[in-house]
Amino acid sequence: MPRLRPALFIPVFLLLAATGCVTQPQKPDPGREPAAAQTIYEKGKTALTANDFEAAARQYRMLMASYPDSPFSVQAHMELAYAYYRAGDTSSTIATAERFMREHPDNPNVDYLYYLRGLASYDETIAFINREEKAADPAMPPLSGLTQHYFSELGERFPDSKYTQDAKVRLNHLRERLAGLELQRAKAAIERSDYATAALHARAVMENYPNSSHDREAAALTNMVYRMLDIENRQDKKQNIVIPVSGREPPPPAAQKPAGNIAGEIPRTAVLRTPAPPEPRPVQDRQIVIPTESAAGIKREPWLREQASGGYTLQLLGTLNEQALVDFVRRHGIGERAAYFTTQRDGRPWHTLVYGSYPDPETARSAIGSLPPALRKQKPWIRRLGDIQALIGGSAP
Repeated sequence: MPRLRPALFIPVFLLLAATGCVTQPQKPDPGREPAAAQTIYEKGKTALTANDFEAAARQYRMLMASYPDSPFSVQAHMELAYAYYRAGDTSSTIATAERFMREHPDNPNVDYLYYLRGLASYDETIAFINREEKAADPAMPPLSGLTQHYFSELGERFPDSKYTQDAKVRLNHLRERLAGLELQRAKAAIERSDYATAALHARAVMENYPNSSHDREAAALTNMVYRMLDIENRQDKKQNIVIPVSGREPPPPAAQKPAGNIAGEIPRTAVLRTPAPPEPRPVQDRQIVIPTESAAGIKREPWLREQASGGYTLQLLGTLNEQALVDFVRRHGIGERAAYFTTQRDGRPWHTLVYGSYPDPETARSAIGSLPPALRKQKPWIRRLGDIQALIGGSAP
């Protein structure tokens, strides 16, 4: 009879020993976590400096997953968005930037993520325009509307940001290029005798991109195609009349060049190189002396601490200019429900204005719809009061 017992005993013994090892996980050593997080961050930074964006992104993702509460993880989040941007991954850049905005809305460098999001969309849109300008009948770039929204939102939320001026220059340049592309589409429609479509494109130049250098030419084309349509309407519907752009009709006048820089070119002195993410700052911030109320009687941090930490409020704006914030509250008559708090941004006081206190997100969302148009224009977003209390210290029981 075969001897099976020893053969069975050995594997079972080994299995039990192995299982015993697996079921005893090592406890994390809190003292080693900061050093480990810094090591991973430095590996990612080295790869980023060497333009190895894939390796940098891999290290940053590892750091964010392993040590989400580390200050190095916050910096890695910014640099991850930058690595995606440098790698030409537009969708990942935008998604990573927007995640940072949601998770760190009061980070001193959050304006950089708003800027980088717009820059990624801008680069893809300009590349699309460069390709389509060579086509006989070009298409409009699909991200053009989002790009304009991204740069406009940066200017609205952070008027004092060091990135806002460059965003404005790029936004003006983009609108100039879009106007030129729309005008090219109008001319292509004229070439195929589709005067109704040509009129729509020419009018779009004037309505969607006012004050561009293409306005006068678009107006001349509009008048011309309306005359073409009038002639067609007076002819027999069965007759196909083709009227070329040149011939009896004089060509539209050339667009005048604006003073200064040539239209469609970004002034060299105004364009910044794509900035790298801001360097991490020391964890210690200078202490800020917080008054109970502002000189204008607007509620401050003590009122925010008294609110239920599970409640919600609407954030209206943030600025370095405290007087501008006070003037905004007075101008719109919202002193009774407004409050603001102060944090540090680039070593200077940063003032954030909020409005109201609501028990849940649904009530806060409904409150946005009831705000005056001037306040809705600020694109308020819902914030948890507990998150604000964590920033300023203290909360209601």
